[in-house]
This record gives sequence, structure tokens and C-alpha cells, in this order.
Amino acid sequence: MQGRRYRARMVDQLVGVWDLGGYPFEIKSEDGDYVVRLPGAPDGFEPRLEPTADPARFVLRGGTMDGSEFAVTDRGVTVGPIEPTRLSEPYVEPPGYGLLAPDYDDDPERDAWFAELAGGFGDGSVLTWDGRFPKHQLVQWLTAQDRYIFHGSNATDIDEFVPVRTSIELRDHGERGNLGAVYGTRYGLWSLFFAVVDRASLEGSIRNGVSTFEAPDGRTMDTYQFSVHHETLPKRPFTAGALYVLPRESFRQLPMWPGGPLSNEWASETSVRPLTRLFVEPEDFPFLDEVGGHDDGPLLRLQVLMRQLIAAGTSAEEIEGGYVIELAWDDATAAVYNEWVDLFGQFMPDVTVELEGSGEARTWTLIGPAAFQHTASEWLSHLLVSPA
Repeated sequence: MQGRRYRARMVDQLVGVWDLGGYPFEIKSEDGDYVVRLPGAPDGFEPRLEPTADPARFVLRGGTMDGSEFAVTDRGVTVGPIEPTRLSEPYVEPPGYGLLAPDYDDDPERDAWFAELAGGFGDGSVLTWDGRFPKHQLVQWLTAQDRYIFHGSNATDIDEFVPVRTSIELRDHGERGNLGAVYGTRYGLWSLFFAVVDRASLEGSIRNGVSTFEAPDGRTMDTYQFSVHHETLPKRPFTAGALYVLPRESFRQLPMWPGGPLSNEWASETSVRPLTRLFVEPEDFPFLDEVGGHDDGPLLRLQVLMRQLIAAGTSAEEIEGGYVIELAWDDATAAVYNEWVDLFGQFMPDVTVELEGSGEARTWTLIGPAAFQHTASEWLSHLLVSPA
């Protein structure tokens, strides 16, 4: 009797719609199994929760988070080290998810030409393209060789990649996305997005990636996801760029969080010289008309609040791991800070925030990973005090 009540409590705790830092998912109970609906999962490829010896703990099998531990706690549910938020509304598939790569039909003549091109890789020069085939087919062929790392950029003249992260990965855990490193992936079509999306014209965040799902019979399927702020999408924020092909030797595959399942992001913490580069136009990206639009209103509000707080700064000093900023304090700044600190914690959980002081001044300390430090140095450049 007690065991049945405990199992019923597990069902009540697990079943429902959850938000994992902007990534919604649904857990359903079907014939005694827990089926997990993840964004982009094709029909028949939905992952399941496998029970463990501990009735409050489960392991996800199949899907992009394969091997993740789900646990029922007094406060709700945890996924690895992350506590998702239970949602009251029904599950809605996020925009731009579940995209499938173009079919790649057998063509010995084409593949022989691609192999000939790859045989000339090595000096980082621009790949000569005669237009016989779509460029995305070369990218798919190179990906299938499973030898390379790809990196896309609007910049076409990079002769060496240095391990400096110049953008911030939001909602990061364990510095997966905010290392001082060269980033890439073994999936060339994913990197092709970064070659053609116009970073300078974007507002808000970019949501992107590739997920591998496995059906119960062992079949696997990759699905892609690409999305930008919905108010930016009608402006067609795309431009020309370059897809760089990099050697894989110095790269390592990154976990989603420390000790967690592996992601499809790779990083090199040493400099890397490209083997070759392919110039591309937006039309070379096969998902161009399938890019989704998500609502980044809260993130854009956070950016406004950050600018207001920095405007209240009187000086800043670099310390180990971050910065100390002196703020001129009044009721208006206090209201801005109180709104900012809640939003900031949601988007940057890997940054430590501390506010000290009283009266008309406060000391605001921010400690975070390499990518945050790099970006913060640009925000605070006009306030930084040079060391004596």
C-alpha cells in the first residue's frame, strides 16, 4: 500500500510540462512508462525515463540529453544540476525546431569531386567552387567523414582562431558555453548558420543546435533548430560569410554540465588554424526559410536595465574572475537593480553577484567565466581604473 502511494507521488511530481532554462519539455505517463517530449523529437523517437534502484531517480534514454539524471525532490524535479520550472500551460513546440537536413542522394561523381577537394585542404586558403552542386552538399559530405570541426563566421579573413570567447552563452551551467576557447561542432550545417546570420543586426539571443534522437528499434535521427528574436526575423538578418573547416586534434567534446551527457559543442583551448574556408551566401543555408522567431522580450529588458546600472557607475576595477563597480545609489537605481538582479540570475546562473554598502554609494561585484569577463570589459571600459 505504501509503495503504491509512493509511486503515485512520483507520477504527480514528474508528469507535466517543464521549462529548462527556456527549453520546454513534457513528461507523460504511458502504460507505466514515463515518455519525455523534447523539442524537435520526431514521432516515434520520444525519449523515455528509465527507473533506477532509487525510486525517486530516473535516467533519460534517447534524445539530445541521453544519460541525464532526472530526480524527484521535495522541491520538485531536477535534471542534472538544474531545477526546471513547472509550467501551467500545455506544451508548445518552440519555433524553428525539428528541422531535417536535405536528402543526400548517392552520386559517385559528386562524391569523388568532394574527396578531391578535401585532399587539398591544409593551408587555410579559400576553397574554389565551380557551382556544379549546392554548397550544402559538400558540407554534408564533409560532416559524414567525421574528421573535421566546423566554425561559421561573418568574418571571411580569419587565418588563426584564438581561444577567446567574444559572446555570452545564456543560461550556461558549468562553463560549457563560456570558456575562453575556440568553439565548433562536427555538424557542418549547424555552423553554416553562423556563417550567414548577421550578428551585427540581431537583437536578443540566437537559439540553435542539432539534436540526435534514437527510436526504440535503434534508428537515429538528427534534427536541427534555428531561431532568432521574432521582431528581427522579418528584417531578414542574413549576410555573406565563411564556413571554416578546422582540424579536430585539439578539440574536445563538451558536456552539457559537469559530469553530464555530451553536447554537440566542441572546444579547443589552444589556437587553431583552418584547413580551408568556404565563402557562402544566405541562399547556401538550406534552412534559410525555416528559421523560427522566438520572443526575447525579457532578455532585451535585461539589456536595458544593465545599461542603466552601468550609467550609474562611477568607477570600475578588474579583479580576479570579474569586476568591482562603484555605483551612485538612489531610489531610482535601487528599483533598477532589484528588477535587474532577478532577470540576470535567470539568464546568467554562472555569474556571482554581490552588492554591498549603504547611503549614496554601493559596491557591485560580478564574478563569472571567461566569456562574461570579456564582454563585461567592453561594457565597463569607460569606467575602468588603470592599475597603479
